[in-house]
Amino acid sequence: MGKFLIRLAASAALAAAALHAQAAVVTGTLNGWQDSSYNTQIGDGSNFIKIEWSWATNHFGYFYSVDFGGDFQVAVATGVTNINQITDASIFNFGAYATPALGDGDVHNGVGSFVVWKSSDQRYGVLRIDHIHDYKLDGTWWYQGDGSGNFNTQGNQVPEPGSLALGLLALGLLPLGTRRARNAAR
Repeated sequence: MGKFLIRLAASAALAAAALHAQAAVVTGTLNGWQDSSYNTQIGDGSNFIKIEWSWATNHFGYFYSVDFGGDFQVAVATGVTNINQITDASIFNFGAYATPALGDGDVHNGVGSFVVWKSSDQRYGVLRIDHIHDYKLDGTWWYQGDGSGNFNTQGNQVPEPGSLALGLLALGLLPLGTRRARNAAR
């Protein structure tokens, strides 16, 4: 009976792990990020996205990637007010650059806007503009490197099909263990 309980617990743990297999979202901040600063990176240390911004004379900021060779694209996450609303970053209108309105204090200055970067291998980075002053930007960033583009960190996430299949397989094997244990006990 002891071996049965160990197998049952292991199967349940495998199922739970498979159903929650999404990679963690990494987050951080940028403080005093000078416009036209090259090689600014957001990511987990070994995987990252290079980002850049510049203040234009018409009071717009341009957000783009350091690598213009088509490796990265950028978009404004229109309508997003909270990072947990981004459950599929691939839906945004990506291009070579993005321009949420920045301003001189008299117009909307982009504070609160979310800018999304996408790499050619489906890694995503998001920057929320927290403050802009004197050609410097403060912001909060998030990085999701598993290809899902899901930045919802509050649960209720739909597992990827492969994770779901593995979890269901593990749950399906539980009755086999109970049947074998019952037969062995007789």
